[in-house]
Amino acid sequence: MIFLFLFLLFFIIYCLINKYNNNNKNNNKKYNNKKYKKIIKKIFLTTEQYPRLKILEEYANIIEREIPEFNKEKVKFTRKREDWNNKGMDALFEELKNNDYWIKSWDGKDNWYNFPLIYNNKPVGLAEKICPETIKILKNIPIIRVCGYSLLIPNGKLDIHKDLTGPTYNSMALNLNLIGNNASLFIKYKNKYYEKKHQKYKAIIFNSEKYHYAINYENKNRIILYMDFII
Repeated sequence: MIFLFLFLLFFIIYCLINKYNNNNKNNNKKYNNKKYKKIIKKIFLTTEQYPRLKILEEYANIIEREIPEFNKEKVKFTRKREDWNNKGMDALFEELKNNDYWIKSWDGKDNWYNFPLIYNNKPVGLAEKICPETIKILKNIPIIRVCGYSLLIPNGKLDIHKDLTGPTYNSMALNLNLIGNNASLFIKYKNKYYEKKHQKYKAIIFNSEKYHYAINYENKNRIILYMDFII
């Protein structure tokens, strides 16, 4: 009889402890999900925070339509890492005054290419002739430092890096997805990388001073409109 009583007592205690642990796990899961969503909203911004850039999403189909054809074999020019959104771009702007094609980026892996469109609100090279409607749209945004198409080859990955674009430099970065249904941007926040899936014709705005990288999971090119803009 005593044995039966002790067995029931231990069984009840076990059930109560198990229930308590499960409740804690569920509460932690809810807390972590809530915390995760809060961080995502903090590091991946939208045009809701920067409404003057909504025009890019509204006319994204036109911007996509004017993407120049791409053939890796025709690419002749490679830009240096520092020659994009600072004084190095002044010299590059002059060097590209007759540019009419994609240029290779600085990563050295042949998987990332740019087609420059605007630098300090001025068309780069022959961009206005090749992409007239896109340049027309961009001229409605008088805060552009650098803007262009950015191509990541099939199954390509950009190395982890950071840029001179962010609040320290009175600017922010924008990625507008044009082509590609399975690519992501990753940003480091407090020693952890957070992922944001690209969505068709949707812009992701972020602080490019933070370490970040991108992955194209598809067997076709991922192409976005990239922009550094003044805040």
